[in-house]
Amino acid sequence: MISDEGSTMPIRPALSDPVHVYPAHLRAQVEAAPRAPGVYMFYAEGDSIPLYIGKSIDIRSRLLAHLRTPEEARMLRQAQRIEYQQTAGEIGALLLESRLIKELQPLKNKRLRRQQRLCSLRIRDGLLGLEQSTGRSCFRAQIGKCAGTYRGENCGG
Repeated sequence: MISDEGSTMPIRPALSDPVHVYPAHLRAQVEAAPRAPGVYMFYAEGDSIPLYIGKSIDIRSRLLAHLRTPEEARMLRQAQRIEYQQTAGEIGALLLESRLIKELQPLKNKRLRRQQRLCSLRIRDGLLGLEQSTGRSCFRAQIGKCAGTYRGENCGG
């Protein structure tokens, strides 16, 4: 405290109330969430498609951290329920999140829901080359050949 002619004022200004507050209708659902790894999904009222799918090694703490930006606060106001699926670990959560985003196409997961072009490396005559693949079947066919030396010219699948 700094004193100035009998008055006192704090050295640092007092912190104001949080800018974003967790919606009351979701608080009980957040408190019921496990402190374990897994995937969580925010749903709007009556929707079967989630607004957002996320993953965490501690679902409850990650749900509470969703108030960092105005966009996240806006999404939470739209959400009416939260569902979650626990996994055995962090890698399981990562894989499940990726699969669910591709299957369910949530509205707010734009970055991860896009289908990615796949690439593969080919070593031919001692030279390393990069090939682009447009289909998953080609990629799966290449994985099947990875047990040994790659000898095929074209993807068969």
